[in-house]
Amino acid sequence: MTGSWLPQILPLLLWSAVTQSAVRAKQVAVHSVQLQIETTWDGDPVESPTCVKLTKEPAGLGIEVDAKFWNDPTNPGGKAGQPFFKLWNYEVVELFLLNDKGLYVEIELAPWGQHIVLLLDNGKDVRHSLPIIYEANRSEGRWTGKAVIDQSYLPPNITKLNAYAIHGSGENRVYEALHPAPKGVHEGPSFHRLQYFKPIDLSQIVEQKSLSLVWVDAMIGRQSYSISNTWDGKPIDHGPAQLSFRGTKDVVEISITAPYFGDPAPPGGKPGEAYFKLWDYEVVEAFFLNDKEQYLELEFGPHGQHLSLLLNGNRNAIKHTLPMDYSANIIEDKKVWTGFARVPIDYFPPNVSLFNAYAIHGTEDDRVYEALYESSGPQPDFHRLEKFQPIDFQYILPDNKAAKLSPIWEMSIAESNIGKPAQTASQSFSIKKTWDDKPIDHTPVEVKLNYAEDNLVIQIKAPFFDDPAPENGKVGEAFYKLWDYEVVEAFFLNAKDQYLELEFGPHGQHLLLLLDGNRNAIKHSLPLDYSAVIDKVAKSWTGTARIPVSYFPPDVSLFNAYAIHGTGEDRVYEALYEVSGPQADFHRLNKFQEIDLSTLIPGNKGAKLPAIWEMSIAESNLGNQDHKAIRSFKIERTWDDKPIDHEAAEVTLMSAEDDLIIKVAAPFFDDPAPEGKKGEAFFKLWDYEVVEAFFLNDKEQYLELEFGPHGQHLSLLLNGNRNSIKHSLPLDYTAIIDKSSKTWTGMARIPAGYFPPDVSKFNAYAIHGTKDNRIYEALHEVSGPQADFHRLEKFKELDFDYFMPKNKGSNLSALWQTAIAESNLGRNHISYIDFKIEKTWDNKSIDHEPAEVKLISAEGELIIQMKAPFFDDPAPEDAEAGQAFYKLWDYEVVEAFFLNDKNQYLELEFGPHGQHLSLLLNGNRNAVKHSLPLEFSATINKDEKVWTGEARIPASYFPPNVSKFNAYAIHGVEPNRMYEALYEVSGPQPDFHRLDKFQPLNLETIMEENKHEELSAVWKQAIGESELTN
Repeated sequence: MTGSWLPQILPLLLWSAVTQSAVRAKQVAVHSVQLQIETTWDGDPVESPTCVKLTKEPAGLGIEVDAKFWNDPTNPGGKAGQPFFKLWNYEVVELFLLNDKGLYVEIELAPWGQHIVLLLDNGKDVRHSLPIIYEANRSEGRWTGKAVIDQSYLPPNITKLNAYAIHGSGENRVYEALHPAPKGVHEGPSFHRLQYFKPIDLSQIVEQKSLSLVWVDAMIGRQSYSISNTWDGKPIDHGPAQLSFRGTKDVVEISITAPYFGDPAPPGGKPGEAYFKLWDYEVVEAFFLNDKEQYLELEFGPHGQHLSLLLNGNRNAIKHTLPMDYSANIIEDKKVWTGFARVPIDYFPPNVSLFNAYAIHGTEDDRVYEALYESSGPQPDFHRLEKFQPIDFQYILPDNKAAKLSPIWEMSIAESNIGKPAQTASQSFSIKKTWDDKPIDHTPVEVKLNYAEDNLVIQIKAPFFDDPAPENGKVGEAFYKLWDYEVVEAFFLNAKDQYLELEFGPHGQHLLLLLDGNRNAIKHSLPLDYSAVIDKVAKSWTGTARIPVSYFPPDVSLFNAYAIHGTGEDRVYEALYEVSGPQADFHRLNKFQEIDLSTLIPGNKGAKLPAIWEMSIAESNLGNQDHKAIRSFKIERTWDDKPIDHEAAEVTLMSAEDDLIIKVAAPFFDDPAPEGKKGEAFFKLWDYEVVEAFFLNDKEQYLELEFGPHGQHLSLLLNGNRNSIKHSLPLDYTAIIDKSSKTWTGMARIPAGYFPPDVSKFNAYAIHGTKDNRIYEALHEVSGPQADFHRLEKFKELDFDYFMPKNKGSNLSALWQTAIAESNLGRNHISYIDFKIEKTWDNKSIDHEPAEVKLISAEGELIIQMKAPFFDDPAPEDAEAGQAFYKLWDYEVVEAFFLNDKNQYLELEFGPHGQHLSLLLNGNRNAVKHSLPLEFSATINKDEKVWTGEARIPASYFPPNVSKFNAYAIHGVEPNRMYEALYEVSGPQPDFHRLDKFQPLNLETIMEENKHEELSAVWKQAIGESELTN
């Protein structure tokens, strides 16, 4: 919501509740309502109904649950009585309370004591994880729960509700609803279909007549805090300092109200300016921290001074005294001061997740330190980062999550490193002991780790024992169970028991495994760049491997390395760090020792799980109760719907927190590689071997993603058909070619902010080959005169909220808003005009949905899109789709006429079966040319009884200076032939050439090429030929 929120909120304060009781919601007492959930989400009876009782409580709304205990899924973890995000994925009972303005509270209660409360504004989550009082008990196959929901959480004037119960895992997941959706209308459940909520009268239970401060804060994106305790957790003896935060496009607005203690002002300090060491004076502070110990410290004083510091590591200030818009006002008689700051968003580190705030006043021995969250210790210390608490910063700055360091952060870090000695970018280890800590009797194996851009290079030097080589093993390729041969291994582990196991042999084979938990391999035999050389004279071997950083789990902190050689009873196992036990076991993770990879893999600390890890975990969990949303699509046909003659490219989509993981698995055709760097964007990647995915909403806003086998990628934001407003966005993308199998795989992580809101349609493509042998393949056919992947009407439905629930009902991300704004700079014309044909030719109302015609700007042409009811009239006989058909006006058709003031006009006709007709007319009814070639395609949806079409009309087909327009729709057969017009053409009978009835159209606003006096070559030739004939 923008800064103009007040006019939107004031009407909410004046509502009145006029409601009726709902079906299956029964008043059982003056101050209670009983709900019984007896059906599935689509109306089938359930095995065991769930009872929900609503009661009046002094603090707000009481909710009592009595339900069967399925224990499926099992306890999700978390603490009883505490909020648990995404509780809806477990066994849960939910209650939704809605008002007539689309504001609703979602309350979820679980049998194990966890809960979550969300505030939603017309489907948009504006606040979640609010605290409530809640207890649950389980016994004898049932569970009960009792919660009290604070009155301030309820939207004003509740008029409708719904309630749900969910249990079961995987394919046995069961969704139950108090008020179900009609059978067969929807493919799957969604509890946010507000049209199925039913009226309820809760006036005797809750009395929330106006928006609470909690709701106001949530709706305007504001968060408020009060500092009520001292630094060591004791209550203060005066009014608290209060802070509130609200994000805008460019800044975070911070408002402060605090007691004024009259301390001395900073000497020499000027109002509105930065003052170093402001912390020594009366001050209020706010700290914003991410998980990489990067934080912003802000300080504000009552006399108008401020201070901001960027810190890269605990207490490591790399920049301070930044400029800021700040003002303060002291109210002497009330002993209060207020402050208001506008902090540029670039000052915040990316991924802010933790927060604390402080207030300081008094002098010397009377100095008082206060904290929002206690930071106890030997003395006050506001840099005890472990004491900070979570903040939902996404409600303040949605684009801060997954953002990169801003330029000011990058520059500050770079400047802070000037003059510092460069850290070594390599580490070496020698394996000198056996697995059980005994000394070895030969030269030790040496393992060296080296930094390289986007890779970790591992170099091995080892004795060669001349053990048998792996049978049928190929040099440079993965070999499963390489551990049974002569081998050197390296294991990289994080605190979550996720680890990468690497194995290297002297004969050139390698093996890589991703393990999610002890011995739990979720992926193996990934391709690697590895080579080895044996020196039989020196009885030694060396190997070099390049390991992509995406293969490592995040936050690697522990390490071990091993060497194995010998056969049978002479098998020898050696370890960098001993792994003693009953027998040799290299998976004794508790024996691993610390390693610092900060200089070798700089981005590993605090990183998200790489896409390949996310996908591997998801694939390993398929069929389990905790598997993530995942779906695969195979591109098995050409763009014009013919079968392909090779293995299909496959695109897999998977949810991952707030991102989407995309996996590509495709044949490798070994086309020439683009001259671009791996992992970077490459413009016009579509000219190379590539797999593409398009995500579209109903406003023709779409994200185009392209992935190549050589590691390049391309992303484009398009606002309207082919209207690219941003491209070459950064992505986490890696690709691997396996030349032995002639395949390649790619893994990408796509930030949520890249997608337009309300994605509902999708298509995917694969392209390979060169010149005349170029092959275009499509998931959903896009037939037409030639391959065109932007035929949006051919896209098919995609249940995108299955992968990214927050996309549905969301606003445009800041990235999209900025891209649209930038694309409009300097423009003074619109990009499209649309019309609806709602009347008959003689100005009577029609009795069905109107035909819609949309004119869209495009370079050198005009795109015309139409959507119309399909009446299933007979198709033109012996006519081919995509071809001109003379006298198309005798069939089911939509027409558009473009007229200039010289009575020269272009008549265009389009039919649902794919035929078209264009005529140039030089004077009323004087056709001088017809059946011009056009690019046109149409699609009929017989289930919905509609058809859509898209045509691309060259600018040269239009007469110059078009100034008037009309459009028509015709259907039915005599005597039931119906003629409909955008602008009425009344007369004795239907006549679409009554040019005096046409209405103004300023075509130049969407087609600048039309503003000229000279006829195009097409028109000149047509007129010349007609004159010769005459």
